[in-house]
Amino acid sequence: MSQRGIDSRPTSAAAVAKPAPRALTETERNWLFAALILLGSLLLFGIIYAVELDSGRWNADLRLVMNPAEASMRYLGISHFLIAFLFLMTSKKMRAPRSWLPFAGAIAIGTVLCLGFARVKMWSPVLASILFFGYFVMHDFRDQVFFYFSNGDAPAKADRKGLSDLLFRTPFLVLALLVAGAAGLMATGVLDIAWLGAAFTGWPAAARWALGVVPGAAAVLMVWRYRELWRRESLGRVGDFARANRPILVVFAAALLILLAQKGFAIVTLHVTCWYVFALHQLKKRPATPAPKPFSWSWLRATPAGFNVLHIGSAVLLVAVGAVWAYGFRNDPAMAPMRVILDPASFQYWTIVHVTASFGGR
Repeated sequence: MSQRGIDSRPTSAAAVAKPAPRALTETERNWLFAALILLGSLLLFGIIYAVELDSGRWNADLRLVMNPAEASMRYLGISHFLIAFLFLMTSKKMRAPRSWLPFAGAIAIGTVLCLGFARVKMWSPVLASILFFGYFVMHDFRDQVFFYFSNGDAPAKADRKGLSDLLFRTPFLVLALLVAGAAGLMATGVLDIAWLGAAFTGWPAAARWALGVVPGAAAVLMVWRYRELWRRESLGRVGDFARANRPILVVFAAALLILLAQKGFAIVTLHVTCWYVFALHQLKKRPATPAPKPFSWSWLRATPAGFNVLHIGSAVLLVAVGAVWAYGFRNDPAMAPMRVILDPASFQYWTIVHVTASFGGR
């Protein structure tokens, strides 16, 4: 019997060809590039840290780098905050007097939050750290959704406002479910997370049980609200939604994995490098016309070359100032300008003010 007799069905190339893998989108490529910059910064500060220890600078007062991940976050973060402030102050938006009141209000709210954070930190450093990174990832996830739409990777016919709201809530829904499950297991004694339990040492039994119940109730409320938004936007099946929004969901999944691995420093640094890569790509897409004069402020903020000079130059300058403070003055806290800008303890407060001001819009 011939092979044709065994199976006479026609075979087409389309029937046997495997679907071609989807190319990485701009959102995914930008995130990977930002992650590479993060790894490079960790390597750089790790080398400085190793050299300092090898030269006998065991005392933290003598070192530029106390922790490579923290130093990377702090120096790149402060550079990011300063440049963001300069860009805002020189933007067309701030030329209108009506723009100053919301900005002043955001700074005032940020200051109040800093005072509250300081009180919580005195009472429970672990709880303060949880609140700090929780507040920060709200800022980061909001901006990641902004990048997603600005890169043109969102579904073409999507309602931007409705889909943005739902995408922003997605990683928090996952976190809420994870936290609710962990809290319930901790409250019943099935799970013991030492560093988290330390935040609530000495609390009454009723309060500890409340910590097991409240996250669960909050998660149920979030699921209900999420379903309402899903139905309103008519998003259909979960699989279709995941395929249509793969780029941003991949970014969220990677960020959650980093966060759950207790790499909070990396989350902050990655946010900074993501902004750098995104802005640089936007400048390359829309060249400034006419070309600004080299090394003018317009050139620094509106051209890829100037943008690189500004960002790399400011980071290098901050590290150089930090080195002078560490090696020349033993990180003396009496030097107020250096302490306020570069001290590790100050960074969280600068971050809180920056995040609060950013919620007012771009």
